[in-house]
Amino acid sequence: MKFDIPPTIKDVARFANVSTATVSRVLNDSGPVSGETRAKVQQAIEALKYDSQRPRKKTTDIPWFVIMTESIQDLFFSEVIAGIYHRAMDEKIYPLILEMPTNKAEQYKMLKQIKCLPVIGIFAAGFFQSPQDWVDFYDEIRVPIVVMNTLVHHPKITSINVNFEESTYRATQHLLNLNHTRIAYIGVSDYEDFSLSEFRGVERALKDAGFQYPEEFKISVSRTPEGAYQGISQLMMLPPEERPTAIYAFDDELAIYAINSIQHFGLRIPEDISIIGFDNIRMAVHTNPPLTTVHITKRRIGRQAVHLINQLLENEGKELGFTFVDGSLNVRGSTGPAPQANKV
Repeated sequence: MKFDIPPTIKDVARFANVSTATVSRVLNDSGPVSGETRAKVQQAIEALKYDSQRPRKKTTDIPWFVIMTESIQDLFFSEVIAGIYHRAMDEKIYPLILEMPTNKAEQYKMLKQIKCLPVIGIFAAGFFQSPQDWVDFYDEIRVPIVVMNTLVHHPKITSINVNFEESTYRATQHLLNLNHTRIAYIGVSDYEDFSLSEFRGVERALKDAGFQYPEEFKISVSRTPEGAYQGISQLMMLPPEERPTAIYAFDDELAIYAINSIQHFGLRIPEDISIIGFDNIRMAVHTNPPLTTVHITKRRIGRQAVHLINQLLENEGKELGFTFVDGSLNVRGSTGPAPQANKV
């Protein structure tokens, strides 16, 4: 069966050989556009029979709230989704969870299909696009959007952002209070922006305490058991007196993998080396020893997302700003005083 998919703003932009932002300015009569360019866009609109106000095809009166994520198995976002589900059901809104493909072309196809649903709002968790991509998508679908960890300036789009740097800064101060001055950071190569934010928190805390951060203590790996082993192995290659006495891992999943790798090298946690994670997933309390980690209120983020959608539905022309979520440190058995032999 072949579906007749109506043209989108991106189709118009391709036809006219201009950007989607230019098409948006022509449609909304906002911003400078030359007469020649405006004529090209108008010709494309007429040729494609594009209608920016075309109502979405509704097959039901049920108000759907679409949740988009790249992995429904992600331990962090599964908790966020649970918070969305319970708040949405309380308000008689029906959440629809979509696991987005990693291929950009397939993502675009799926995003176009969402236009055919009776959607009242969209929440993107663990599914990352640029701010302009989200503005372009809104121009096509015309429903409120809440995204995580991407700052978008738009009256119908807002974001919830984890304060990675400040949360990591405070967690690093915990290690400094335990006399750790050689603290390695293991980030994740697939999440470079977030890893960089966390690393800045570690680096800043050490700098404020009067210590320089060694370049060899900053490592980027895949978030897998093999990646964690690679990172720990790299640190273990350093002379014993130059190795870190503590490790800050990108998140709990990587920290758990790192714990296994550290113990493989015969080191004790926390007697020989301490480790901190981020997120406070359910598994963190069941590691051996239990993992010290930064707690993020994941279900509250989900409930807040539904609240923000309701605000966006009522919003007329004024940006809501951004919501920032701070983490709190849960101290458990994986952190302890720096070993005397390795103190500087």
